[in-house]
Amino acid sequence: MPKLMLGGFLALLGIVFFVVSSASKENKAGPLLRVFGLIGIVLGVVIGMTALMVVIHPGEVGVRHAFGTVDQTPLLPGIRFVAPWSEIERYSTREEQYPEDGTQRETMEALSSEQMAMQVDAGLRWQIDPAAAPRIFTELGSEQQIHSAVLNAIRKGVRDGMVQFSINDISKRELIAQTMERLVDSALATRPRAGGPPFRIATVTAFFL
Repeated sequence: MPKLMLGGFLALLGIVFFVVSSASKENKAGPLLRVFGLIGIVLGVVIGMTALMVVIHPGEVGVRHAFGTVDQTPLLPGIRFVAPWSEIERYSTREEQYPEDGTQRETMEALSSEQMAMQVDAGLRWQIDPAAAPRIFTELGSEQQIHSAVLNAIRKGVRDGMVQFSINDISKRELIAQTMERLVDSALATRPRAGGPPFRIATVTAFFL
């Protein structure tokens, strides 16, 4: 909005200079005022246009919202024209990993079917669907909320998966990992408490145990 106001002010100032220069044809300052007027109009138009443009970079998606209303059409990478009073929430559409600090796995506690405690090392790679970004913004909020939801899902999936196996099944690592991955992915599909159709927060692309 400030850019649009500045652009409008410069364009208006340029028009004023043109009017004054036309009224001062015999005045030596007339041509100079005309040049200043042209510069003001051009700058005003350029600044006004940039106020209406938003650049969505590769690997991200934008969600446009204003006055409590969320546009359900996601803003895909490229130059997009939006109303100057709109706000844009950006989300990464690249594959993300958990844990986020770059380590390959995180250790968490889980119980076997005999209720025996054990330490489970798990890692996860996941990605959001750009088309679901408006719904994610409406139901969750910022990108940090997505990370929190993924963290809760992996903890739930690991614990619910491990309890299906006994301590003697530890050697069935691949089967346990597949069970946990399915449960984590299932936990990322949710139905809002306020009602409405279910939606997917993210999709698991790889699971490591």
